[in-house]
Amino acid sequence: MVDDIEKHIFTFFTDTGYGTPKQISEDRLRENIVRLRCRHLVSDGLLEQTTSDLFRITDEGKQFATSTYGLDPVQPEFFDSISTMGDLEPEISNGKTSVTSGIINIDTTSIN
Repeated sequence: MVDDIEKHIFTFFTDTGYGTPKQISEDRLRENIVRLRCRHLVSDGLLEQTTSDLFRITDEGKQFATSTYGLDPVQPEFFDSISTMGDLEPEISNGKTSVTSGIINIDTTSIN
């Protein structure tokens, strides 16, 4: 039987596609419980852990959320292209440094 915390986790992930325990939880104590539950769901193949504290729902997780809770995972296409925040690559051209994530380009020359 799945409890309310797992239902809350799956509701969050079907709405957003990915997130951290801090984003999912309501307070610090619950954040630790959510983190542990997410790690358990990773071992079940329902979530994947893309960085130390960033999780993403898997196709199996989407199927589980749909069959167990009747949740309809609506996920914008760009979420599928995001793997980790570690994908940021610095680029240097004309003496300017910028960081490109594939979604946005940030000019870092004016950042102190």
